[in-house]
Amino acid sequence: MPGKASGVKGDAFERSIAKFFNQLFGVAQFGKSPSSGARMGKSNFAKNNGLAESAIHTMICDIITPDSFPFVIECKCYADAPQYHTLIKDSERNIDNWLKEVEFDANNVGKLPMLAFKTNNKGTHFVIPFDFLKDTSSIPYFAKYRNYIIIGSEHMSLIKDQLWSGE
Repeated sequence: MPGKASGVKGDAFERSIAKFFNQLFGVAQFGKSPSSGARMGKSNFAKNNGLAESAIHTMICDIITPDSFPFVIECKCYADAPQYHTLIKDSERNIDNWLKEVEFDANNVGKLPMLAFKTNNKGTHFVIPFDFLKDTSSIPYFAKYRNYIIIGSEHMSLIKDQLWSGE
């Protein structure tokens, strides 16, 4: 039963992230992938069996994104990870594993990786390649982790124009 409950929790989080991006950009083009990335993500990518490019982009990760959106989005929802002390030591095992997964998927479709994660009682955060952002001065707080920036969802509106123009 715990597996089923975590699946329901994960599905709900993925739907909330799609809704978040639709509201952030004022569109209705983001959605939860029907297979949550399981059909095409990570180790299953080799099984694409000649699927159309549009189908691959739809099933590659957890969130369906517009064609012009530069990121592949992977979603993770856990009770207590990541841990602050491991972030500052630059060795957060969970984030490292999650980033490997989304980096693999993003590389396979020529996009950039983006990780959305939610931790109980700590909110939702996004992990974005640091070099992608041209200006971080408007963000009141963030964490730099390796070549990434971790930003709270409440501050994503401050960089939305840097993330996607909506075209």
